[in-house]
Amino acid sequence: LGGTALSFGLLAWVLGGAIGGVHLHSIRPLPILLAVILSAIYWAGLARAWASLVGDEPPTGEAMRGWFRSQPLRYLPGGIWGPAQRAAGLPGKASRRAGIAVLEALVTMAVAAALGGLASAMAFGGWMSLLLLVTAGVSGAGYFVRHQFKVVGPRVVSAMRWYVVGWLAYCGAVLAAQAATGPLVEPVRLVAAGLLAWIVGFLVLVAPSGAGVREYMYVVLAGGVLPRAELATGALLARAILATVELVIFTIVVVRGRNPAEERQLPERIPRDLEALDQESSSESVI
Repeated sequence: LGGTALSFGLLAWVLGGAIGGVHLHSIRPLPILLAVILSAIYWAGLARAWASLVGDEPPTGEAMRGWFRSQPLRYLPGGIWGPAQRAAGLPGKASRRAGIAVLEALVTMAVAAALGGLASAMAFGGWMSLLLLVTAGVSGAGYFVRHQFKVVGPRVVSAMRWYVVGWLAYCGAVLAAQAATGPLVEPVRLVAAGLLAWIVGFLVLVAPSGAGVREYMYVVLAGGVLPRAELATGALLARAILATVELVIFTIVVVRGRNPAEERQLPERIPRDLEALDQESSSESVI
């Protein structure tokens, strides 16, 4: 309850900065469309990275669908319910499933911190490159988890590639959402602010999906680049676009709702079932 109250309070502060500063008729549609496309690439990249971590069981498509189905749970305070739900559907021992869920968080954090560290060093000065030390520490923890739970190294490398794709798309979505409010100024600093805000929101587990925390940190870190009203509007637009795209993908996954693995096996299974029934009938006739 405290985390939810914090989220709503910070969102109210950001919304208060946006109201009256930017008129809806001034929002440009083309950057919004670009942000939607990049948001879809971002979510797909994260889901594909998860599929790389889990390996061949379940298959890639099924693993990605399971990842999207579990995503709404991240809006519950605590931040563990989404990863716990998708890890629960994996084969193997409970310790291995938990290890993969922890590894997912560590690898995505390492990639986000690496990109954020590079952008921050360029935008804010050399001291912000200390974020790269965070990357090194998180990567070391990820190596320990990978070794402890015997997750094959190439899976982690493949997941990191997809995380890079996803996070670059996220940076583009943040910039596109901000561009919808007016001309972009200091885009590298805006990217740095977006990534650092995401990291802080991710670490504040009491805030559902970092809501409020992420937007507040973005406005603070990017302060001075653009008027507060434009920054607040850009932050809220980014949140709305990312959440809407996520909801659309989730709806498609749920509505389709079939088990593709079973459907692929159906043409082969039907003859076997008919043959088994025929054998049972023959046995009963003999008796």
